[in-house]
Formats: sequence, structure tokens, C-alpha cells
Amino acid sequence: MNHDTENGKKNIFTKIAAVFPNSPAVYLIALVIVITVASVFVVKLNSKINKLEKDAAALSQEKDDLENNINDLNSEIKDKEDSSNQQIENLEDELDNVEAEKEQESQEKEQLQEEIDNLKDFISDYITNSLYTQYASRSSGIATEGQAEWLTASQEIKELKEYVAEIFEDQEQVDQLIASIDDQAAQLQDYYDRIPNFRPAAGKTVSKYGWRKHPILGYTKFHYGVDLSKQGGLAIYAAGKGTVTMVQWNDSYGWFIEIDHGNGYKTRYAHLKSSKTCLVSVGDQVEKGQHIATMGTTGLSTGVHLHFEVHHAGERIDPADFIGTY
Repeated sequence: MNHDTENGKKNIFTKIAAVFPNSPAVYLIALVIVITVASVFVVKLNSKINKLEKDAAALSQEKDDLENNINDLNSEIKDKEDSSNQQIENLEDELDNVEAEKEQESQEKEQLQEEIDNLKDFISDYITNSLYTQYASRSSGIATEGQAEWLTASQEIKELKEYVAEIFEDQEQVDQLIASIDDQAAQLQDYYDRIPNFRPAAGKTVSKYGWRKHPILGYTKFHYGVDLSKQGGLAIYAAGKGTVTMVQWNDSYGWFIEIDHGNGYKTRYAHLKSSKTCLVSVGDQVEKGQHIATMGTTGLSTGVHLHFEVHHAGERIDPADFIGTY
């Protein structure tokens, strides 16, 4: 109750008391009024209390709802954290796998590079040692052994190229490595092609390298080549790749051809039919097995045949080490 209302009630009591002085009814009326006013005040107060209680209940419900939402959010956050942690673990595992694969790939590349280096060493050793030792040793059957060595080298080169193509995904890198291998193989092929081991005529050996009684001069003389018969054909072939350095006459050889193979070896083909039947000239590049001349009997000769010589480092060596003994 505000101050103005209380003043108004006091005025009413004052007026009533003035009209009914010393009357019990006055006090009764005043009491009724006070009770009535108090009742109204209590009703209003209860109404406000009820409203406050409802507001408090609503706030409490909102609080509960908010706590539930917070719990739900916390649970969702926890689930997301667990999921994120699992994803991180999965990514770490994948990263470990990728690093392991890279390490394996690196090791395979190192192994491949080692194989390539070994191949280069093999080719170099094969050219400078293996072939030279075999063909210069003058032991029997070397031509067959040399061919076997070449076949082995060719197979290793082929397998290495297949391995390179299989292990690398980068085609440019594959092409570079194979080009390097091909370059080394080409050098080996060129060296092998220059080894004079292609039989220069189809006929059999009728006179071997070594001491013999000369069929015309009649005394014992060292024979520095092999004689191949005309049986099987008159064609003469280059024993190896090289450059023609001589096409000329010699009283002993008659018409003959000399080929320099560029690796310390030279070959001579003597008793040719004539200069006109020589199919090559000085300076010509010839391939192994190329037809170069025709057999004859010029010079000191008892009949149509080919006198074939192999020279190495200025020394005449046994051609049988290159073309066999048959």
C-alpha cells in the first residue's frame, strides 16, 4: 500500500470519527475496512507470489533444458573428439604406410641403380678382360665360349630393362634408364661385332695354323693362318665389323684384303680371285658377315681356297681360336 492510499484511509477515519464521535460502530467499520484492504493486499500479494513461483518454475525448467542441451553438446563434442582422434590415428597409420612404401621404393631404386652400375662394370669388364682374355689366349674352342658369354650378357641386359620398366612408374625415368642401358649394350654389341669370329668362308679347314711343309716351296715353314676350301661356295665374308685398310697385290698372298677391327685386331683374306671381284675398297666400313670378295688362287697357291689370318697387337695368332677348328 502506498503513502497516498494510507493518507486517504486516515482521512476517511477522521471524517467518520467526526460524524460519529465515541461510537463503537466507527471502530467496527474501520476494522472491516482494514480487513478488507488487507485481504485485497494479501490476494494481490499471493497473485504476485504465484506468478513468481511460476516464473521460478519456468526458469528452473529452462535451466534443466539448458543443462540437458549442455550435456548433449558435451556428448556430441566427446564423440567428435573420439572420431577426430580415430581419424588422426588412421592418418598417422596411413602416413607410416606411405613412408614405409617410400622407403621400400627408395631401397628398390637403390638396388636397381646398383644393378645398373653392376651392369656397367660387367660390360666394361667383359669388354676389357673377359673377351680379350678368351680370344687372345689361343686356346681351343674359344669361339663357342665367346658366343656363350655374349648370349649371357644379352639376356642380363634384357632382364634388367624389363625390371626397370616394372619398378618405375615415371615413364620419363624409365626411358632415361633404359637409354643408359641401351647405350652400354650398344658399346658391348659394337665391341662384340668387332671380334673376328664370323667364319669367313663355308668350306672346311684344309691347312691349320702352325709349322708345316710348304706345298710349293717344299720346306718346313710356319703357316700364320688357316686355309679354307672352296667347297660350300666361293664367297668370302668379313669376320668382324671394321674398316678396310688394304686391297692390294702381294707375291705370296696374291690379291688380298685387310680389315682393321679397331680393337687391336686385324684380319687378312688372301688368294682372292682378282681385284675386280673385290666388293670393297680402302676406307669402306664393313659389317660382320658382309660379303667382301670371291675365292681364287692368286699368289703362291696350289688351288682355289681362302688363306685367312688374324692379327692382334701386331702379332699373327691362331684363327681357330675365333672360327673353330672344323
